[in-house]
Amino acid sequence: MTRVFTLPTAVLGVLLVSLAGCEARDCDDTKRVEVEDGKEKTEKEDGACLEFVSTKKWWGDTEQFRGDYESGKNVVINSGNGSVSVKVTNRDDVLATFKPFVARAHDICDDEAPTPGDRCAPIDDDLADQDLIFEEDDGHYLVQSRRDNSVNSLGAEIEVELPSSFNGRLTVAQNNGSTDIDDVGDAAAVLVESQNGSCEIHTGRAPHIDINCKNGSTDVAIGAITRGGDVRQIFKSSGELGDLAIAFPSTEDPFSVSARSVGGDVLIDPASPRGCDVTGNDPRSVTVLCNGATDEDPNYVIRSDEELVDVGLYF
Repeated sequence: MTRVFTLPTAVLGVLLVSLAGCEARDCDDTKRVEVEDGKEKTEKEDGACLEFVSTKKWWGDTEQFRGDYESGKNVVINSGNGSVSVKVTNRDDVLATFKPFVARAHDICDDEAPTPGDRCAPIDDDLADQDLIFEEDDGHYLVQSRRDNSVNSLGAEIEVELPSSFNGRLTVAQNNGSTDIDDVGDAAAVLVESQNGSCEIHTGRAPHIDINCKNGSTDVAIGAITRGGDVRQIFKSSGELGDLAIAFPSTEDPFSVSARSVGGDVLIDPASPRGCDVTGNDPRSVTVLCNGATDEDPNYVIRSDEELVDVGLYF
C-alpha cells in the first residue's frame, strides 16, 4: 500500500509519528492528478511531498558464536534494536545467536535481482551496516549488535544461552525491544537498563539486582532471598511508563520490601502475606517485613516516580 501526502513541512513530523509500520520517502512534488485525453497528468503543488509505503521485514543470515566459560566471568549484552532473551541451559559454554533483520518498503526489491534469503542488494547493503559482536574483553564476554549510519529499522534478535555454572554478573543494555531473562540461577548480579520495550526477568539467586525498564511493562520474579550485594532495586523515574509487578518467593528467609508509588496505592497480593507485616500510614508508601526481618536482612526497593504507573507486590 502506498499513500502520498503533499503538505506543509511543519505537518510532516506529525505524520511520521502517526503512521507506524510505514517507510517515508521523497516523491516527485506532484500529486494533483488531472485527466487529459484519457491520460493522467501530474502538476506541482506547494509544500513538501512524502510517500508512505507499507514495510516488509527481511531477515539476514543467522550467526552463532561460542566461548568457553570460567567461573566468575561476566556477560554484557548491548542491543541497539531487537529483542533480547537469556536463559541458562545444561551447556558448559556461552552461546550467542544473532538473527539480524531490517524493515524496508515492501516494494524495494521489485526491480532488483534476488540474492540468497529472498533478499536483494539494497537489503543486503542495509544488513551490512550492522556489526554483530561476540568478544572476550579482560576475561568477560561482550555480546552486541552495533549500528552506525543505518536505517532505524535495522536490528537483530539476540539469544544468549549461559552455562549452568554461570556465576558472574549479567548486564543487559537494551535500546529498543523486549527483554526476556529466564531463571539465571547463581548469577552474582542482574543489571538491566531498557529504553523501550517490555521486560520479563527472573533474577534467580542473584543478591545484586538493579532493573530500570523505562518504557514498557516490568515483570520481575525474585528467585530466592540471598544475602550479600548492596543494591536490590526495581524502579521507574518520572516520565517512564509501564506497570511494575514484582513476585517474591515463598520462603522462611527474612527479608523486607520498601515500595513507593506516586500514583495509585501499592497493590499487595495477598493483602496480608503469610509471615509478613505490612507497615506504613500511606498506602502509596509501604514497608513489608517478612519472617522477622531486621535492618541486617536483604531489603528490596520498588519505586515509581511516575503517577501513571501501577506498582504490584505478589507473595
